[in-house]
Amino acid sequence: NLISTALLSTSNQAMDEGDLLRILNIFVELINKLDYADNVSVTRIDAREQIKRGEMLKLVKRRSHEMGDFIYLDRPMAVLLTYYRNNTIHLFALPSLIACCFINAATMGREKILRFITVAYPFLKSELYLSWETEVIEQVTDRILNQLADMGLLIKSEGTDIYSRPKTSSQEHVQLHLLGRVISPVLELYYIIFALLANQQKNPPTRDKLEHQCYLMAQRISLIHEINSPDFFDKKLITNFIDTLVRLEYVNQDGDNQLIINQIAIEKGRQARHLLNRNIQYNILQMLRSSGNSLNEQSR
Repeated sequence: NLISTALLSTSNQAMDEGDLLRILNIFVELINKLDYADNVSVTRIDAREQIKRGEMLKLVKRRSHEMGDFIYLDRPMAVLLTYYRNNTIHLFALPSLIACCFINAATMGREKILRFITVAYPFLKSELYLSWETEVIEQVTDRILNQLADMGLLIKSEGTDIYSRPKTSSQEHVQLHLLGRVISPVLELYYIIFALLANQQKNPPTRDKLEHQCYLMAQRISLIHEINSPDFFDKKLITNFIDTLVRLEYVNQDGDNQLIINQIAIEKGRQARHLLNRNIQYNILQMLRSSGNSLNEQSR
């Protein structure tokens, strides 16, 4: 489960062995400190032995290199191991979401972090069946922020509620980035749907059209960015997200089955884009501009 979570969080399902060892230790420490539920147990096998067992079971492969070996998944195994990753992704969802707050910002205050968390959390809760109710998410976020600061993945300014990411050259910065990548593909897919709906307000798409457009767009972005994540254009994720948009009344479905987004949802989508890599944001928006006519044609 832990190895799958780590390797599937990279764009090409490969990682330097040293980085993999460190992030596996981070994952174990996070789960132990998170205290998510009484029935969650964590392996006592150290990270190096975890990798050795993965190789023995032929789940992961090794590529030797003079500067350090790489551990990687081939394409068929990447798809298979999503099952194992999905068993535990709920444990990393909120820490990963907090890490995403620092993708584009070196420093951020607690209130702004909470604002981003409250935008994304209802969708992640629905998708991953997270146990925390929305009413307690502020306290849980504070607890995780303190945990990440204790682990050195965030730096808290003394006497303030201001947090900073570690220096770019540090191992902690790499670990924070990898932690953010656990949930990033899901957030990127969510933003594509927000952007598609906002871009077609004058001629709203039907649910089927929107799902198809989103799938094609995610597929295209994955090719541009060489994203090999099995989740990035998962049709089930797309369907569940649209269901949650309707349930939260961010989107209304009219008599012609068209999906009409409201202004509150558009504003939340604008906030959520700060959790995404700027290059991904740019490519989504550019793709919408360049394909605007064809999208409108498809919606008719």
